[in-house]
Amino acid sequence: MDCLKTLHFNAIVFASEDNALIAAISKPSASPSLKFYSSKTIALLHQFVDWNVQFHTPKDMS
Repeated sequence: MDCLKTLHFNAIVFASEDNALIAAISKPSASPSLKFYSSKTIALLHQFVDWNVQFHTPKDMS
């Protein structure tokens, strides 16, 4: 995230296939055990003008 900010990217979409990670960032109160990590991540995300986290399933490469 630091590199993206240094490169002046202001609108970022972060995609993950980990629903727990997305939930921890999207609704931190629903994941109290991850509160420390989600608060650090959210603080970094707030450096961007526009950001979003979303679920993404990678395409099968076979």
